[in-house]
Amino acid sequence: MKQLCPVTTAGVTALQRMTNKTKTLATILCALAAHLTLTQAANAQVAQFPRLSANACQPTTPSVTTWMRGLLGFANSSTTTSISASCVLPINGTSWTSSTTIVNAARVYYNDNNGVTGSTVSCTAYVRSAEGNGFTLGTRYSCATAGGCTSTGANNTFIGSGYLEFKTTSSLANASELLVMCSIPPIQSGWSVSSLVSTMAALTVQ
Repeated sequence: MKQLCPVTTAGVTALQRMTNKTKTLATILCALAAHLTLTQAANAQVAQFPRLSANACQPTTPSVTTWMRGLLGFANSSTTTSISASCVLPINGTSWTSSTTIVNAARVYYNDNNGVTGSTVSCTAYVRSAEGNGFTLGTRYSCATAGGCTSTGANNTFIGSGYLEFKTTSSLANASELLVMCSIPPIQSGWSVSSLVSTMAALTVQ
């Protein structure tokens, strides 16, 4: 194929000696070879941004009945008690074998409608591989700071929507899922429910 593609003097001479029909076929094959080369180079490192609606989350304690799903996502309808939820975001949706999936960052979008001190939406994130290996990305709490805070804070009375962000420089071969374990506060009098909206990960597949 390299001798037929007109990237050298020999390649041009070879094409000149062919019939028109043969030239057309050779040109098509050369274009296909170039496309495959570019595709292989691009696949060496590919960014992916999978996202999961929080309506796919599950209550951590099956006996709890105050959870609900809807337009606001996975919410807590209790007026007295926080509930726990787990969300699993698959991150192995690649066609490359023996690839390394690096989780550069993860986000959990939320609505926090409870302004009582200490009543926050909080989440702990984990990355796990198909073989059962993994590591934690830490815990974040809803607050006025974009990306969340590392503690509930003595004066944290934040009410509003936002996201909890988890960043890491670690990598994990054959990463298969992002697991998020969250706590959602109860309804504060006069306010709507607090909820998880969605989970997203920024990945690099090598």
